[in-house]
Amino acid sequence: MIRFIVCDVEGTLQHDGENRVSEELLSQIPQLKEKGILFAVVSGKSYDELLEIFSPVKSDMLFITNNGGVVIFDDQVVFKSVIERRNALDIIKEAENTIGCNALVSGEKTTYYLAKNYDFAKYLKEVKKYHSKEVEEIYKIREDVTKISVHQNGGVSEAVFTKFAKKWGQRTEITVTDKEWIDFAAPFVNRGTAIENVQRLYEISKEDTMTFGNSYVDLEMFKYSYFSYAMQNSDTDIRKAAKHIASSVETILEDVIRM
Repeated sequence: MIRFIVCDVEGTLQHDGENRVSEELLSQIPQLKEKGILFAVVSGKSYDELLEIFSPVKSDMLFITNNGGVVIFDDQVVFKSVIERRNALDIIKEAENTIGCNALVSGEKTTYYLAKNYDFAKYLKEVKKYHSKEVEEIYKIREDVTKISVHQNGGVSEAVFTKFAKKWGQRTEITVTDKEWIDFAAPFVNRGTAIENVQRLYEISKEDTMTFGNSYVDLEMFKYSYFSYAMQNSDTDIRKAAKHIASSVETILEDVIRM
């Protein structure tokens, strides 16, 4: 019996860089709730960014944001994993002092960047379509840091990744989430551990869980679901890791609703 469905957003529910999901999906989410199925989206984005997409159905679903760092239901933080503040400040300072790099800092619901980074701000707004807040100094962020994303122009180099991994690999969870981004989270935090926490909270088993993903950051969450789906356009390694292949999330969800 399916009780919990988790869908990656970028590349799984969204395609070709569009910052929206289908109307069909938005209509399916309340139907799943009526059947007693908890629907969740998982993303590297913050809650504020996801809310723009899912606002019409926000009370019918769960949000796993910051790649597992924060879980939100009905606008309330269910739980979060925090990067120790001294580590967070040191990572951000190192990023800002590394040529070609800038830091995007995530709190509970919002992301922040340094106001002096004009080109980075333009990139966030015009290319990534983020609505991050600017701050004069990072220490003025008065909330817990749940994720740090370091952007390197032109792609993450082996030298830069090695430098960060050597310094903070034992104190944070480090992942290259995109060719230009390195993400830092609290130790042992990823999409899979976030799903496990939700399963414990709502007393849902792995056998009653379904997941959809298309990238390497989704591999961990496949481990916590019996019904794992990789999207048809995923890399070979992703497709091999999942039990099933799907061309469309909506098609599978329609079958679940009809069960």
